[in-house]
Amino acid sequence: MSQLFSALAGLRESFVFEVAVPNVGEEISFYLTVSRGKEEFAIRQIQGLWKDAQADLVSDFNIFHPDGVATAVYLQEKKSYVLPIRTCLEAGVDTFSTIISNMTKIQIAGEGIALQVVVKPASSSWEN
Repeated sequence: MSQLFSALAGLRESFVFEVAVPNVGEEISFYLTVSRGKEEFAIRQIQGLWKDAQADLVSDFNIFHPDGVATAVYLQEKKSYVLPIRTCLEAGVDTFSTIISNMTKIQIAGEGIALQVVVKPASSSWEN
């Protein structure tokens, strides 16, 4: 994932990455939103990193059950830190695989889950 995020950061534009399991089924799907005109670049990056990946353009998805309940959570630090979260190199483990493995523990029917990461370029004042 770090290689994909690094390549997408080269666009110097915001992007959104989402991992989701629908409310019926157990297949984990990955979604990436980039600016119009950057779709082919993103697809090439994905297929370059994962040779067997199937990358399709989709309009939208919905993990929620029409009659279900939605709960949302967000994380926020108590104090303002520049880099509050350990990187995968500092943690010494593949932190993304831990997240994905926990997504497999939801019920096949009636539960859905999504994790969304919104990435935007730092302002020029943060650059070296």
